[in-house]
Amino acid sequence: MPRIGLDARMIRSSGIGTYIQGLLSVWKNNAASHPLQLFGNPDQLSSWPFPMIKFEAPIYSLREQWAGPTLFSGASLDLLHVPHYNIPARYKGPLVVTIHDIIHLLHPQMARKAGAWLYARVMLKLAVKKAKRIIVVSEKTKEDILERLGADPEKIRVIHPGISSDFSPSSPNDSAATLARHGLKKGFILFVGDVRPHKNVGGLLSAHRLLRKTWTDCPQVVVVGKTERASQSFLNEDNVRWLGGNLPKEELIHLYSAAGVLAFPTLYEGFGLPPLEAMACGCPVVVSSAGALPESVGDAGLYIEPGDPASIAEGITKALREKPLRESLVAKGLARSKTFSWEKAARETWKVYEEALGSA
Repeated sequence: MPRIGLDARMIRSSGIGTYIQGLLSVWKNNAASHPLQLFGNPDQLSSWPFPMIKFEAPIYSLREQWAGPTLFSGASLDLLHVPHYNIPARYKGPLVVTIHDIIHLLHPQMARKAGAWLYARVMLKLAVKKAKRIIVVSEKTKEDILERLGADPEKIRVIHPGISSDFSPSSPNDSAATLARHGLKKGFILFVGDVRPHKNVGGLLSAHRLLRKTWTDCPQVVVVGKTERASQSFLNEDNVRWLGGNLPKEELIHLYSAAGVLAFPTLYEGFGLPPLEAMACGCPVVVSSAGALPESVGDAGLYIEPGDPASIAEGITKALREKPLRESLVAKGLARSKTFSWEKAARETWKVYEEALGSA
């Protein structure tokens, strides 16, 4: 039976961590048929029923490029899956890589660190060249890497992420304790995602200021996600609450279920899990038409122009105040979210492994 390695160091990260955990949550149910070797932090991987090799080199570091190839080669792998574009450049074995987006190439001005654009460009070009198969999370990302990186289309497989079955509407009674713990009232405007420039939280708060000028009892904005110190000034406003980025999944489900609307005015998105999680919990979503969001949300969301606070404000108002529209968005959202499952994503991903092994 082939020996397949998975670089799981990012299992606690937001988007990519959800991706890794989603796949493992399916494969663990039949671990004997899924011979995985995990690489990462022992404490973070101890609950998964797969053999593990310690590998704690920081992401994007020189150490991962120096130590990774030796470690992976020593494990005698038949295939290595790297769930991000930071592949081990000197590794000679067969690779599968997942590319979630190429935002650093499309919007270099939004990079958090100097040199991020150059690093991303070099590593992405190397990843699409070396990989036996390239998994992308949306048709939009496939389009982007074909246009910007000249990837071989025969190697690319589009596999949408799934939504955990845990995400479903919670009752008001179940949500009450979470709301009380955070001092919230039902019907707030929710944003979920790390507070980074492309997430456009500043645009959301500008829209909120417009709403408060004419709407005396305008619901507050609640932000759930990690933020850097430089971004926190956005959140020091009246009627805005930041709850941090490490809430238990149960609390997040309660917040989705109790929110009046999820506002997601991102400037670019490789897929967009928070809108689908919100939809699965019966929360209407207002999203931008940027990136892959039309692909993931479909006709179950209300679309706005992310660069126009007035457009964001109008979308939020409609979702909160127009009852027939709101009911339609909730019904469509519940139905659409059910079409994305980790079972399907895991099955298709394992098929990609088999294809890559067959082409080795």
